[in-house]
Amino acid sequence: MSTENLVYVIDVGSGNLKSLINTCKYLNYSVKLITKPSEFPKAQGKNTKVIFPGVGNYGHFVKKLYETQLDKPIREYIADGGYIMGS
Repeated sequence: MSTENLVYVIDVGSGNLKSLINTCKYLNYSVKLITKPSEFPKAQGKNTKVIFPGVGNYGHFVKKLYETQLDKPIREYIADGGYIMGS
């Protein structure tokens, strides 16, 4: 699978994942859900795309990030120059 057509979506039970996934697919992107730290991608500049869904409910979202231990891989990804988008 080409990283140019791949989008990673963080799944912590927040946001409307189905709508987001359908939109990504409509735009010809494949979607890989991230539910645990070992699934987090390595930053590869603009070729790696990570989306935070459900950031409108910020408190719940952040709580779930810590519960699933995704906070550390996210920080490492950003420190390595990775790009992130919130929806």
